Amino acid sequence: MRAPTGATTLAAILTPGDALEVSAEGRLAIDGHDAGALLERFGSPLNVIVAETLRGNLRRIRAAFEPHWPAPVRVLYSIKANNTL
Repeated sequence: MRAPTGATTLAAILTPGDALEVSAEGRLAIDGHDAGALLERFGSPLNVIVAETLRGNLRRIRAAFEPHWPAPVRVLYSIKANNTL
């Protein structure tokens, strides 16, 4: 039995909105940007947010509530849920 690679491990946990991939060289990429290069440029620890994923999640949350809520739905940022300003 072969040990799982980073690519197979990542593939097992990805969701449709994730912008993650493992290159043929085994390097993690976030929205097409090499994670190692991001760490070299910005330092560690590093939180990376993919704007299109964030916007897509917001649209899905809003769409889930709008049919069931009589007023306009506003999804508000919560520091408790994500302390990355």
